[in-house]
Amino acid sequence: MKKRLMLLATALLLLTTACGIRPSVTIYGSQGPADSPEGTILYFVNDNILTRVIRPPTDFSKDNVTTLAEGTLSVEQAEGLTTEVPSTVLPITRGIKNRTMELKLSSPVEALSEMARNQLICTALPPEEDRRKEVILTGPDKSLDPKPCPFIHNQKAAPQRPPR
Repeated sequence: MKKRLMLLATALLLLTTACGIRPSVTIYGSQGPADSPEGTILYFVNDNILTRVIRPPTDFSKDNVTTLAEGTLSVEQAEGLTTEVPSTVLPITRGIKNRTMELKLSSPVEALSEMARNQLICTALPPEEDRRKEVILTGPDKSLDPKPCPFIHNQKAAPQRPPR
């Protein structure tokens, strides 16, 4: 009887102490590049339509929004792809404001066209995120209201660069 009571007490003790991992605070880090296995997802403009482009992987140290603001490649331009996002928005800082992603731009958001805003918002969201999530664009002039990506599936693979 004593042995059975000891086993029961030991079992109860083990169950109440969980697995031995102590609770810790949440550790935050910066978001990595939003790349799919195929490459970097960017949103450019083709015939005034927001167009999803998968650029082959090259520089994984760059954030996809920074890559967008650096503009289209010559092969993308040859395919009719353009951007309305000026390079003056760089540098861009990502953050969280009221549980919503925020992009802090270096230039005024009021000066951006609606298409440029949409390009930034859609490119900022990781590909696995629900497109109903919203992004806040903030510049030195003001913060805009949170807005989701309005993208309608018009995906186009980026043209392959010629080998060097």
